[in-house]
Amino acid sequence: MIDFFVDMYRSCQKTHLFYSFLRFVVRVGANIFLPVYFRMNSKNPRYSLLLPSNENGQIIVSFTSFPARIRRLWLVVECLLHQTRKPDRIILWLSEEQFIGQHLPQNLRRLEKRGLEIKWCKEDLRSHKKYFYTLQYYPKATLITVDDDILYSSSMLLHLVELANQYPSSVICHYARYVGYREGKIVPYREWKYVENFQEDAKKLFFGSGGGTLFPPGVFYKDILNKDIFKSLCFQADDIWLNTMIRLNGSKILVSGYGQGMSPLPVLNRKDVSLASLNVDENQNDIQLSLVREYYMQQLDVDPFYFK
Repeated sequence: MIDFFVDMYRSCQKTHLFYSFLRFVVRVGANIFLPVYFRMNSKNPRYSLLLPSNENGQIIVSFTSFPARIRRLWLVVECLLHQTRKPDRIILWLSEEQFIGQHLPQNLRRLEKRGLEIKWCKEDLRSHKKYFYTLQYYPKATLITVDDDILYSSSMLLHLVELANQYPSSVICHYARYVGYREGKIVPYREWKYVENFQEDAKKLFFGSGGGTLFPPGVFYKDILNKDIFKSLCFQADDIWLNTMIRLNGSKILVSGYGQGMSPLPVLNRKDVSLASLNVDENQNDIQLSLVREYYMQQLDVDPFYFK
């Protein structure tokens, strides 16, 4: 059922009025029928996690959310529980600051019995929470980051893990853009083109961490958990920070070719503001990217995004 809607959405991503209407129909249909499908299968043991064995070598899916999306977050977790290749753990990091006086929805709390781990942190590190605490507490685990507003196909994790076995020291992602250059300078982020096919270690790759991205242990530069730096430079853009840490470490990036599409199938939330849209529409990505580049040119005499 999940794959039907994801495949339909992916197949109609063309710039034509008819396909725009079809995308709308698929989006609405998925958000109406999938909740019913998930509830019907909620007691099926196939869609639960086993207890994790040990911390070493674990595959951990890690993500975060905030109040505007928490009501329908259970749909994302269900997609993760319906994966054909299960992770060892699914961890949701929430900030105590953001949820003061609020109760989590029961449809989310019920998923704790099926393997979801809800962990609270005192500080609100915004979108950086999805990787920060998992890397801090489980440094030997393989980290897979996802977003809180995407309906994932059942094979999303399988493709990541299979490629990680073939390329054990690479970051594996489903979603990426080519960093745009013109006359030796980086063009605005909104002009960067999507990667549509399998790509290996292209220096121009900029991965998105929300469409499903796998990070083996040891791929990040040493500053990855230095929150003072990323809070001052790119607090609203965790992808810029993650890409910078990968580039400074010299780690390889691979785009799977099995992506969720240039525009992943979304969970529809009322009164929701997309961080990605905010960063693009208000040019925050360009501003924060510039700050990060300037900082490391001063500190290391290296431009993380320089490309010959």
